[in-house]
Amino acid sequence: MVSQVYAAEREVPEGGIALTVPAKPAWDVMVEPRKNTAAVMLTTPAEYYPLMTIEIIRVPDFTVTEAELGEVALSTLNTYIEGLGLRKVKSVKQLKKARYGNIEGYSKTLTLRAEGQSWSAKAFMGILPSGYPLTFLR
Repeated sequence: MVSQVYAAEREVPEGGIALTVPAKPAWDVMVEPRKNTAAVMLTTPAEYYPLMTIEIIRVPDFTVTEAELGEVALSTLNTYIEGLGLRKVKSVKQLKKARYGNIEGYSKTLTLRAEGQSWSAKAFMGILPSGYPLTFLR
């Protein structure tokens, strides 16, 4: 019997997280220092189509309550949106409630354009059961 590994647990101490990283295709994991934290970026191989990058940011020593989540998500997601040159979201009502496993939060689907092509990306901000916020763009 042959065993195939489709994912592997990987500690990323600089980002303060452990990830299950896909093995097929073999995603690259990079860490980029940021102010007071680090961004963990998972990227499919260059020859893989469609190319995909997931960026995960966790800010240590910062927690968010469920009552604060909507406004914190709005502010956080607008930072992403503004950085991409898109129009900011005006209210939490324009965000979609989302859940990934035990992470609750809000997301916004963005339409990005470059070199005559457009594609969709999803920006998500949520809280872990511990209250730590987690943000990713995929």
